[in-house]
Amino acid sequence: MRVDFKKQYQVNRIEYMNRHDPSQRNREVIFEINGVKKVIELRNNDEKTVIIIDPPVQSSFIQMTISGVYQSCKNGGAFSAWGLKCSSLKNGATFSEEGYIESTIEREPT
Repeated sequence: MRVDFKKQYQVNRIEYMNRHDPSQRNREVIFEINGVKKVIELRNNDEKTVIIIDPPVQSSFIQMTISGVYQSCKNGGAFSAWGLKCSSLKNGATFSEEGYIESTIEREPT
């Protein structure tokens, strides 16, 4: 699933949470931010996983792919992204105003 932002952000953190039902949890997800990929191995629980993006990546989207599951039954989860909103100035881009982008991911069994 791809989530497009209304503006450019310098993304510095993603928070991911698996579903409460153990039969619907993901084992591995891949986040792609403007060509930079982060493969995340998840524990079989519904606790928040914090992914630090260092160095931060400037982008107007995040692509999330479920690449592994514990069981195949309506797998999904939720993530939120954090970063600095980009502003254009005559001298180039600057970053200000911490931004929060929230999305939910739903995937039906194939």
